[in-house]
Amino acid sequence: MKQFIIFGLILLAPYTHTHAQDFKHILQSIEQHSLQLRAAHEEAEAEKSEAKADNTLESPEFGINYLWGNDDNGIRIDLSVSQSFAFPTVYVHKHKLSKLRQQNAQLRFLNERQNILLYAKQLCIEVVYYNALIDHLNRDVRHFKETAAKVKKLYEEGEATILEYNRMNQSCIAFENELRQAITNRNNLMAELKRLNGGNDVTLADNSYVHTPLPIDFESWLATNMEQHLSVQMAQSEVGVNHKALRVVQHEWIPSIQVGYMSEKEKVDGYQGLTLGFSMPIWSGFHNVRVAKKRLSAAQIRQTSIREEVATSLRMLFSEATELQRNMNNLSEGFKQYDILGPLKKSFEAGAINAIDYFQEAFWGHEMYKNMLESERDFELKVAQLKATEL
Repeated sequence: MKQFIIFGLILLAPYTHTHAQDFKHILQSIEQHSLQLRAAHEEAEAEKSEAKADNTLESPEFGINYLWGNDDNGIRIDLSVSQSFAFPTVYVHKHKLSKLRQQNAQLRFLNERQNILLYAKQLCIEVVYYNALIDHLNRDVRHFKETAAKVKKLYEEGEATILEYNRMNQSCIAFENELRQAITNRNNLMAELKRLNGGNDVTLADNSYVHTPLPIDFESWLATNMEQHLSVQMAQSEVGVNHKALRVVQHEWIPSIQVGYMSEKEKVDGYQGLTLGFSMPIWSGFHNVRVAKKRLSAAQIRQTSIREEVATSLRMLFSEATELQRNMNNLSEGFKQYDILGPLKKSFEAGAINAIDYFQEAFWGHEMYKNMLESERDFELKVAQLKATEL
């Protein structure tokens, strides 16, 4: 009898999952209004501009000398202007390096965007959980108050014990306290969403999920999505940057040329003409190449490590989500098959069960329903992480 009653009480809240929600309108609003994301965009643009500036010519050099001697020699004025040029291949490789650094800056921005939107989506998933829990607790509170009023009447008539009367009153207090805590938690989550949305209000009244199916062939899905993972792309881009940086310093071994104009005027004579000079990084060239090779090696090792880390993380998420889906489906199917809330009330009113048994079954059903909601929430959180690249 008790097992039959438990499943009925779990259905104090209807199990309805009939509308889809992907929180797209909230995420789009946050992407548009997020101050954190705006700051990240400005930082990325600054990095891109800085990368472009790395491939400009050296600043021209100007010089003037004002020299005086004895009265016979008079004064001498020297004027000079010169410009340094690296070997053309240096500029070619610097241009390619600049493009890679700009790409790297964009990837870092996209990674920050994905992290912000993933966090926002996780908050939305939590809000839906609390919306469902609050709806359920509102029904529980109403239900227990009605039952407590009946028990009080029975107690006054001598047909119920003080234990039954106290237990029902305590039950009302416990459920009201849990309801207030759930409302506080929901409000805090909504406040955090508002902060992410640049201080603009966010509305989210959904109280159920429509679950996205997991990949049927996970390994094929993983092989496709690994290359879209921003951590993998950033690691690969970092290797490209360091490889091109090595090419730049290798070509900087080639002497740079300095050309210019110089004028020298004395009391009687004056001279002017072109100047030509060469600069070769004898002392720093070898060291710079060695450093660049070490950085490239570190980036390649880091790329391999990140690929393994991402693959392992995605496999773990898929495994956890699969188990949660199994548990969730088992609970859902069980809840759909039983709905005897009406017969339970009749049993209590007819005296077939006392108030304490009624409370125990109701509390157990409440806890089981919370377990179902938590399984759904945790499943959605895992899937959100698993499919973060789709944001």
